[in-house]
Amino acid sequence: MSRHHRLSRRVGLWSVVAVALLGGTAGAGSAAASSVCARLVRQMRRSPATVLQDLSPQRRAMAPWVTYPVLRLPTTTEAYPRIAALWARPMGSTPPPLTDIEVLPGTGLFVANAILGSADCLNATFFEWHWGSPPRLIDGPRLPLPPCSRDGAWGGLAVVLGRPAYLEFESLHPANSDLATLIAPWTGSGWGRPCRVSIRYTYRYTATLRYCGATPGLCREAHKIAVAVERAYHAWLATDIDDFNPSAGMVQPAFHFGGAMSARGRSLVARARRLGVPKAVASGGGARPAWLRHLSRHGVQYFPVGLRRDRYVGAVDHNEYPMPGSRFFLLQAPRAHSRQLVPLAVFAMQWGANGVKSIRARLVSLP
Repeated sequence: MSRHHRLSRRVGLWSVVAVALLGGTAGAGSAAASSVCARLVRQMRRSPATVLQDLSPQRRAMAPWVTYPVLRLPTTTEAYPRIAALWARPMGSTPPPLTDIEVLPGTGLFVANAILGSADCLNATFFEWHWGSPPRLIDGPRLPLPPCSRDGAWGGLAVVLGRPAYLEFESLHPANSDLATLIAPWTGSGWGRPCRVSIRYTYRYTATLRYCGATPGLCREAHKIAVAVERAYHAWLATDIDDFNPSAGMVQPAFHFGGAMSARGRSLVARARRLGVPKAVASGGGARPAWLRHLSRHGVQYFPVGLRRDRYVGAVDHNEYPMPGSRFFLLQAPRAHSRQLVPLAVFAMQWGANGVKSIRARLVSLP
């Protein structure tokens, strides 16, 4: 399961079967609220092994420092129709479907969630309700944009270091596990200034030969550089990520491997790009291998490769199935009148987090 889907399942679709009562929430002043991310980072830095364990599908994000004692209200409870009616009032005669209503026990905080738009964005409406008084609509936390699951982001109520908060999770890049979490602490009477925790990981790389259509010696030579290709490609995929200073107009640089490209290398790459990665790895009939069916040809990156004093073309592309990684094709150098690229070796390459690179905190800039 991808990190994107695990986060959606963990944060947006909780189904808690027991009520976990919280302690008191009074006394959380603005200074404490603004430092929640800094305190969280200090504790996480003392236990990087625990941070790494959070990537397991069985763990919830940022456990044990962040807990999720959230209840999804059944429609049969007294609270559900009262909150739903208050939520629908400003929506007009045809409100969008209400996905669910969540409550953080012991706080009086309720969130009515709806999924809107083609990007499956979360529209969260906040309420406060204490027994004996009517529910009231309250302002939500001042966060930059609504999270959209198709962008690898989601949100929900949680408890951070023992205090109530609203969290939004953002995947820093679909090609890796790096994560940013926006945290808006609840002070008991309103939302504190949000802050952001960014976690970046170090990664290990492996390459497995899936096809050899050349001499075994050439395939062995290609195998020697495959991990280096994957490491460079993985780093390239993350070059347009700046989790603290994003720039919508930033142009991603072209992928390259092994230094600057010569004129001959540029010519080979241009020919390869025109021909495109072939749909088969050998001439003749036969079933197409399953691992090749999952290759996407829309974002393939081509680059010249020098092996055994000869020139070839490499092609690499990201894939999610069956594991995060990529495919590396060693291709025969196309001639001026070549009609298709000829694969000489194909490698399946995977990556996985094996350590914590950095954990950082920052206050979120508000408009």
